[in-house]
Amino acid sequence: MNPLINCVDIWLLNKASLSSLPHHWEEAITTEEQQRANRFHFAEDRSSFVLYHACKRIILSSYLQLSPKKIDLSIQENGKPFLKNKELFFNLSHTRDYAILAVSRDVEVGVDIEKYKKSSNHLDIAKRFFHSDEYQYLLKIEDEKKQQEAFFVFWTAKEAIIKATGEGIAAGLNHFCVKLDLFFMPVLKHTCPRELSLICLSAPVGYAASLASLGSQPSIFYRDFDSIPLFIS
Repeated sequence: MNPLINCVDIWLLNKASLSSLPHHWEEAITTEEQQRANRFHFAEDRSSFVLYHACKRIILSSYLQLSPKKIDLSIQENGKPFLKNKELFFNLSHTRDYAILAVSRDVEVGVDIEKYKKSSNHLDIAKRFFHSDEYQYLLKIEDEKKQQEAFFVFWTAKEAIIKATGEGIAAGLNHFCVKLDLFFMPVLKHTCPRELSLICLSAPVGYAASLASLGSQPSIFYRDFDSIPLFIS
């Protein structure tokens, strides 16, 4: 869709809105993806997986002008899906109620969305997995609600980075550092070995979302799923 250089299209998907559309979502996914969906214990998680992965294929089909099922995806060693011909770069992250898909023609991307959850152990998680500077930053936030929100901003930023670089969660989250500005927007403090950009994305109330991409900061375009023609055949 977007022919410009160093651009990323962001697709925010809402399960409630999409579920009302007269589409047979399972027709857009592969047998392997349906089998993965069936492994979820709860029906709501299964339906979310089918819906968001169907949307992923339908959106990619609008760029490639292919049937969703004919899009040939492979999996990297770290579990990240990719197109074999590298014609598009994309990344999907989802919760039960929302998903974000990032798509670019020339920029490797990673994206993450998380719902703010009240937790008593977020500091323990940060101490164990985050960079020490990030953990110390959280300790200085006295308001518990703001502290938890900052935790999820850190989490989405760091997840987006390791997805963009292809390192995966096994590489760890503590070998690089993200800092938050006065508005809780994430920026890189100690970068990864390659040039990287980090952007806080617009997200629904109660959610944090981040985009990381290799290279200089890209132009961001927010897209609407309703404008997508359906290529199911």
